[in-house]
Amino acid sequence: WAARYGTRAGAVRQRAARLDQELGRDASLDATTHLAELDLGLQDEAVLSLNDFLFRRTDFGLTGLPVLESAEQARLIQTLVERCAAFLNWSNARIEQEIHAVRSELCNRSAWRDEASGQGT
Repeated sequence: WAARYGTRAGAVRQRAARLDQELGRDASLDATTHLAELDLGLQDEAVLSLNDFLFRRTDFGLTGLPVLESAEQARLIQTLVERCAAFLNWSNARIEQEIHAVRSELCNRSAWRDEASGQGT
């Protein structure tokens, strides 16, 4: 986290430890991203959309989410959108809009990668 948060990395680690304890489990989203980072973004960095968090504030913007359309990915998106919705008071319609926006962005990024690697032709 030092690369993403610099001098705030310690605070992020502390948030992550507290959240793990509150949830009674490891709340890591992948090897380098923790659910506490979403909380930090919502509370301190004005994250207003799921795309903003996923693709601008995490490594998912560069590497993509694990296996497009997998059940694990769907659970990850659902977990994130529910947390955003609770914090930002989103309606059910807004939740659906956010999920659709993330899936569209994932498809666009996947299509670009496939085209660049010659798989999309």
